[in-house]
Amino acid sequence: MKNNTLSVIQWVLFGFCIFMSIGAFRNGGKGMIGGAIIILAAITISPIFKKIALSKSAKKTFCLQCIIAFVLFIVGISIASPKKNKKDETSSSSEVSSLVEDSIRDSDAKETSATTTTTVTTAETTTVTTTTTQIETTTVTTTTTQIETTTKNTTTSKIDTSIVGNSDKKLSKDGIDISFDGDMMNDVTGNWRLSRVAASFNIEEYAVDYYNKFFKDDSEVHVIVNYTLNTTTTITCQSGLLFVTIHEYVDDEEFDAGAAGGGMVLGEYYISLEDSAIHKI
Repeated sequence: MKNNTLSVIQWVLFGFCIFMSIGAFRNGGKGMIGGAIIILAAITISPIFKKIALSKSAKKTFCLQCIIAFVLFIVGISIASPKKNKKDETSSSSEVSSLVEDSIRDSDAKETSATTTTTVTTAETTTVTTTTTQIETTTVTTTTTQIETTTKNTTTSKIDTSIVGNSDKKLSKDGIDISFDGDMMNDVTGNWRLSRVAASFNIEEYAVDYYNKFFKDDSEVHVIVNYTLNTTTTITCQSGLLFVTIHEYVDDEEFDAGAAGGGMVLGEYYISLEDSAIHKI
């Protein structure tokens, strides 16, 4: 019964050694030699080798088999296991060190770009101070450059194309007689005023002179009926600007403030009281 148990253990160890030898053969090269030695260890530990009597005692024979098989197994494994080439280890270590150096240089470059500043700005002269720091291993180089540039302010003038003339003509000088009637009929606001004229002239060119002569308050609305040109002009003033609107005359509108200025619009202007410039709307 003991012999049977011992044989089972030997066959199990034999199978284990065979399994390890297959793995060693896969490595190729020295793995083939190591696999062969492991197979020899398997044969040594197997019941087959028991037929060679190493000792008169079965137990001593089994112990000797185990010792010899173990030594052969260790030798085979050590030969079959792949060893790293020193050159490969050296190259890998150098690659790692180069990667570390690159990362250090990148971080230094970021710190350098972050510390670059621009200072001292004036209207006429700009001084730019650039500081660059490069760090390589243990060498530190600092370079400071100062650049002075002179800037000139350029002004561009935009021509106002809406200006069509100046309201600088005088009514009395040119012999234009305007009849100022005063309050208009049916005016509910109390601000409407009526003037009449029969002459051929551009009312916008005389608007400033008319304002200075007949306006008493900027809240007033003046209606000027020209029977020669068949027009009705309304003039108002807001914030230093005269607003002149020329309408087509409608019969009898001068007798009703509610109907005044109801004709078709022929022209619209605004005039600055400051410089008398006429702007066409």
